[in-house]
Amino acid sequence: MIPKVLREKVGLKEGDYVQLELRDGEIVVVKEPSSAVEAMRGALKDVWPKGETSVKIQRKLRKEWQARAGSR
Repeated sequence: MIPKVLREKVGLKEGDYVQLELRDGEIVVVKEPSSAVEAMRGALKDVWPKGETSVKIQRKLRKEWQARAGSR
């Protein structure tokens, strides 16, 4: 049984599934994602520029494309 204090800190609720992993000789309890969306959360954090919105990126790309088209 996982102590209540620890369950509350990591957001484990009754019915949640966990995995046990061995890391550097220690057993680590990892909560399994409850949905596909949760499983993918953060997957692109190192790809998407930090603090950028899709609108900002689109505007930058448009300017680059217009500059290239104007230099032809």
